[in-house]
Amino acid sequence: MDIQHLSKKVSASFSLKDIHFTLKTGEITGLIGRNGNGKSSLFKTMVGLYQKDAGSVLIDGKEIETVPEQKEHLFLLQDSLSYFDSLKLKEISNYYHIVYPNFDQALFQRELKKIKLTLDERYGKLSKGTKTMVRLISAFATGANYLLLDEPLDGLDTIQRKHALAFILKQAATNQVSILIASHQLQELETIADRILVLKEGTLTKDFYLEHLRSTAIKVQFVFVTKDIPSVIKDNATLLSVEGRVLTYLFEELPQELENEIKETKPVLFDRLPVSIEDIIRSQSTKDADYQMMN
Repeated sequence: MDIQHLSKKVSASFSLKDIHFTLKTGEITGLIGRNGNGKSSLFKTMVGLYQKDAGSVLIDGKEIETVPEQKEHLFLLQDSLSYFDSLKLKEISNYYHIVYPNFDQALFQRELKKIKLTLDERYGKLSKGTKTMVRLISAFATGANYLLLDEPLDGLDTIQRKHALAFILKQAATNQVSILIASHQLQELETIADRILVLKEGTLTKDFYLEHLRSTAIKVQFVFVTKDIPSVIKDNATLLSVEGRVLTYLFEELPQELENEIKETKPVLFDRLPVSIEDIIRSQSTKDADYQMMN
């Protein structure tokens, strides 16, 4: 699935701007960004709930806007399906079977049984967490090749989250689907995602594989005798935080030559730390003005 230069004016003050990326079969991709940066708007534009202003959404090289049949290969899981509240789960499965001809009734019933539900249960009477699980099961049962999951872990307790994560991983591996997940549950996302897209103010600012991040990026804490921060650090890293005299920086790479140059500035503290997805989020919001936080 190819997203090519996608743009959409969502409101007078916010737009999605020139977004482009490719979703690959069998990969789980995380979409992260602070609230209001456009994750849900991007999903809605991709599936056609919002009419795009420019760009293309292609599946197998075909634009879904002009070849509607391609939408059978695409499913958006949203955080609420209140219009299903009056329906029994059997009626919901019948609805999906009409919209998605490859809907897997056997998978749907099998996974419902695992969470102790029957087809006669009424959706509106289920707890928030159980509704989330039903929506997640429905998404994979559609047989769609590309799944857009908007906050799929929202409302789940600890046990349900573990079950949901295991279910997502199993289905991704078994059915070779491509999954794009927007989630604030960064720790859980980090355990299942192959790749991360970072959205900031309607623009895609980063696209990286977690394996590459773990092997190359490094977080370093520094303390210096004076408030003057060496330019070699400012020019090669992103400030994450300032806590008193302790500055934490993110380096996308820290080759030995650069490390030696930094150590020549004689920091009082030079402490390497592992990098997390949360650090990537923080690196998108810190600015040079944050140096003013230093005591």
